[in-house]
Amino acid sequence: INSVINILPQILRLFCAILLFLCYNLPCNKLNIGQARSMAANNKNDKMLTGSITSSIILFSLPIMLGNLFQKLYNTVDAVVVGQLLTDEDLAAISIGTPLMDVMYALIIGACIGISVIISQAYGAKDWSKLKHTLSTALIGGCAATLVLCILCSVFIRPILELQGADAAAADKAASYLAVIIYGLIITFLYNLFSSALRAVGDSRTPCISLILAFFLNTALNLLFVIVFKSGLAGTAYATVISQAFSAWICIRAIYKRQPFMALRRGDFKFSRAVGFSILKFSWAGALQQTVVNVGRMITQSFLYALPIHIVSGYNMAIRIEALHFCLIQGVSAALVTFLAQNVGAKHFDRIRRGVFSAELISLVMCTFSALMFTLFAPQIISIFSPSQDIIDAGATYLRTMAFSYLLAASCELTQSFYRGIGRIHLTVIVSISQIVTRVVFSYLLVPIFGITGICYSIMIGWILMFLFSGGYTLHTLRKQF
Repeated sequence: INSVINILPQILRLFCAILLFLCYNLPCNKLNIGQARSMAANNKNDKMLTGSITSSIILFSLPIMLGNLFQKLYNTVDAVVVGQLLTDEDLAAISIGTPLMDVMYALIIGACIGISVIISQAYGAKDWSKLKHTLSTALIGGCAATLVLCILCSVFIRPILELQGADAAAADKAASYLAVIIYGLIITFLYNLFSSALRAVGDSRTPCISLILAFFLNTALNLLFVIVFKSGLAGTAYATVISQAFSAWICIRAIYKRQPFMALRRGDFKFSRAVGFSILKFSWAGALQQTVVNVGRMITQSFLYALPIHIVSGYNMAIRIEALHFCLIQGVSAALVTFLAQNVGAKHFDRIRRGVFSAELISLVMCTFSALMFTLFAPQIISIFSPSQDIIDAGATYLRTMAFSYLLAASCELTQSFYRGIGRIHLTVIVSISQIVTRVVFSYLLVPIFGITGICYSIMIGWILMFLFSGGYTLHTLRKQF
């Protein structure tokens, strides 16, 4: 068993190599442009361009919501297994390491958001050559960039943990957990790239199915590594990465089997400098925006380290539940981005305003339901992670304080989607930086006075300012251009 555990990093690298090899060599039917156009014209995913707006957004977003929930449950399962089967110190270590992991994931996810906008616009315009060039260039450039990210993270992970103020024991455990996550970043990129490409052309079900299956695999592997192999905290990370590899493989297979008009054959693997600059224009903003948000959360959390460790753990358990709630909002948000980008590409400008207001209504209904659940059942929800009453009290305090502010957060999220969908991703960076700076400054001022509720107040203030600016600008743009 110890020998197996010691070679797991090499096994993960082999997974990466196999995925890239299979992606490069998978067979698919060669289509000419006429066949591709005919296939896409008959594609039922074109409902985004012609069908009922509200039902199209709901039906497209449901698989994304479900998939997002299961993706978040990856890490939630890690926390539950660690909290119930390992020690409080292990739970604190995973709480400390999670924000850094989120930053790494944010760079990849943000870049893939930008790539998906270009693919959606090309699909809406039926520009098959641009679609394939975009996917090929994104794959080659993204893999190279992810390898650089792996190297940088490996070098700087321990100094960053120390800068956060974590004690040596917790930092050691968090570093061992994050080391495995870093080995698997290339797998994370492959999954996000191909799942984003599928959603960009209207297939939100395949990524959802892949995540559901991977979740059950992750749960089984967590129990295997922790209970049978006794691999501790690192075992939960191994389970997460291997499960991501499985979900990436499903998405790659789906493209080659069911979406051959965008499948890459050997002759298609080319890096286009012009397309690369276009991708960079969109993806840098998405990556920076996602990273800024997560770095801000990491800095905000560091203000809690002066408080008792049960508050840190309670806060992190609460934001895991909060993340599950945001999966629902982000599902509508992702559907709105695809809807807007495809209709911009097809020049169906009359559908854009109605799409924005439909998405707002859907999100507000969901947020009201979540707010009521958090207000009434917060302690019971937090107790899933830990039997410690101190941790339960801290987490419940956060959820109840934040509950109805999520209505405001939903509107802010959808205005960000509006910017992405119409191709103005740089505006999301400006708004996000302003909101995060506000959050950090007020957390620094309020946490010493109010404790965990000080973070709640600082987040609310940031959302209010974000809503006033981005909401007003969105309404102005809709009136002037659409």
